[in-house]
Amino acid sequence: MSKKEFIYVPISVEYLMSALFGKLNYHAYVGGVGRATWKKDLRKVAKYIKKSIELNANTDAHHKSELLQTCDRLEKKVKEASTIDQINVATIEKLIRVVFLLLGNMPDHWRRRSPYADRFWELDGHRTLGYTQTDEQKAYLIINLVDIGKRYDIRVKGYEDLHDVFYRRFKGKASEFLGWFKKSYPETYCQIF
Repeated sequence: MSKKEFIYVPISVEYLMSALFGKLNYHAYVGGVGRATWKKDLRKVAKYIKKSIELNANTDAHHKSELLQTCDRLEKKVKEASTIDQINVATIEKLIRVVFLLLGNMPDHWRRRSPYADRFWELDGHRTLGYTQTDEQKAYLIINLVDIGKRYDIRVKGYEDLHDVFYRRFKGKASEFLGWFKKSYPETYCQIF
């Protein structure tokens, strides 16, 4: 097996790495990335996926442990890899495992001849994935979608943007802001929630 010294990454990877770790750190990342840099960067991704799980996953201890151990194994496998192919295979393998674990459980279809029916992919035998949002989180989502993402064209007379409305008019009180937004923009509210 030949050692590839470079991997060619598209601009989408540069954008992803910039979103994760800052534009200044990954500007001009597109194109050929050397094996050592690729290895270092994928280990960094694994480290911060693990940190994000530690900070954000509210689940049973066994589940959290499985997720964190998978991140540790990813970091270790990438560190031990000597070729770009080995780095990529280790990363793909462990990230697929993390995704399924986050969905509820790692499927085990080892002995199944045809594991393609929906019932085999319902991973809620041990836990169910569900997202909850506080009123503050909902308010920040609306503000983000309108002010930053520009997904909805909403302007409020006398205010710079929804962030300004939230803090000046509603003094940062999320439930009051949500009530106003739902009443003023019911269609948009329903599209978001």
